[in-house]
Amino acid sequence: MDKAKNKDPKKDIREIAKVASPSKVAHWLATDEGQEVLSRVMDDDFAEMEHGEELYMNPSEVPSNKMYKQIMQQVNKRRLRSILLRVAAVLIPFIFVTSLYWMISSRVDIFGNEEYTEIYVPKGEQLQMAFQDGSKVFLNSDTKLKYPRKFGLGNRRIYLEGEGYFIVEKNPDRPFVVSVKGGDVKVLGTSFNVNAYPGTEKVTLLLDKGMIDWITPAKKNYAMKPGDKLVYNLVDGKCTISANTNSKELTGWKNDLIIFRNTSLKSALTTLQRWYNVKFTITDTSLLKYSFTLESGKSSLDEILNEMEKVSPVHFTPGKDTITVSRK
Repeated sequence: MDKAKNKDPKKDIREIAKVASPSKVAHWLATDEGQEVLSRVMDDDFAEMEHGEELYMNPSEVPSNKMYKQIMQQVNKRRLRSILLRVAAVLIPFIFVTSLYWMISSRVDIFGNEEYTEIYVPKGEQLQMAFQDGSKVFLNSDTKLKYPRKFGLGNRRIYLEGEGYFIVEKNPDRPFVVSVKGGDVKVLGTSFNVNAYPGTEKVTLLLDKGMIDWITPAKKNYAMKPGDKLVYNLVDGKCTISANTNSKELTGWKNDLIIFRNTSLKSALTTLQRWYNVKFTITDTSLLKYSFTLESGKSSLDEILNEMEKVSPVHFTPGKDTITVSRK
């Protein structure tokens, strides 16, 4: 520490601090030489203060202050990291919940404010459509369907007037319900046909796959298994379930097949009116006792009427607006 011989004692301390560690500087200040230099510094400072000057030292030249700054930088970094983690702990769940709500809300009517859409399939046409849950339906001619843009959380309910063949996506927590005149068809995951045209006296169900329940307005429940055919009489409320041996008869329409199995003339003409958008006028009511059995692709109406004339005494005469049904 021989450098401590300058006339300026502060300069002595600065020069020693440049070449020695803080601990050596501290040891040196404890020696007689260091005490002498420190005493001169204090004397000079007091002298300056007596003349009205403030004591000043450059903290950047003291190693301990540099260490303090480094420590504070680390502390500030940790504080910032802690704040960011707290913000993330709040924002991440919020973002997740918001995203989840948006995803569910885009598919499900959370608040139960269903907006229904209604479609009608005119006579002479058929339609196939899919719902937002992946379920599908084939709609026959002269059929009206009312369905929500988004299904509710509790169930998936639609309203049908006419005939439809449904293929429903399975979801035990949200049953698919087809409401028709006379009751509800409750479905979990199923393929089935429902015929419920306005003006008829019965509802006919045919179950191909899965399970469905027919629920009447009186809350009577009729469970069906695959292959069952259910007929519900709207007049007297009677319900019958039988094993259907030929499902093709009831569901062939979705494959453009006209199938009559011992079908009355009245029912056959009703079907043809829907398929071909025509009108029939019967001049002799005694003809209603006849029934027909035939199967045909969706051929021209003339071809089908010719086939019916071959097996019965019925004659069809085309007119301007209607087809007259008379005896041969």
